[in-house]
Amino acid sequence: MFLLWRLAKLVFRLAFAVALIVAGFVAWALLWPVPHVRPERCPSNLRGCVVASGRVAYHTAFGPHRHAHLVLISSRSITLPGVVTAELPGQLLRAPDGLGFGDWVSIAGVEKIGSHGERDVHVLWLATAAVRIRCGRRSGRPLCEVRRDGRRAR
Repeated sequence: MFLLWRLAKLVFRLAFAVALIVAGFVAWALLWPVPHVRPERCPSNLRGCVVASGRVAYHTAFGPHRHAHLVLISSRSITLPGVVTAELPGQLLRAPDGLGFGDWVSIAGVEKIGSHGERDVHVLWLATAAVRIRCGRRSGRPLCEVRRDGRRAR
């Protein structure tokens, strides 16, 4: 009985420590000073467009014809309370500069239902501290335009 009581106390302390770590991470993500990233805006003619900003908690791998996914800790709360998931366009072959764990990102896109029934954002515009990306269709083919320091690159 004594051993069981000690084990229960240890499990409680571990759960409490994990809860404090998660609360600290969320507080850091939402309350730490935001870098100078101009928020994206939705054009008035795009129906179902949503805007979100937050810190990157996770992103999947990038590759040719692969839609990378992004998880943001945000006050916008599109997918879950405090969480926004986003699907990035398949034209991005590698992670843009400034898109890593803890970086502040602003996104705008169309809200859709994901493959597992969750609400997510299909990103059309993305801004980090280093780059701004705008994706769309030109001449019938998908294209993403990347801007760094006012210069254009394709």
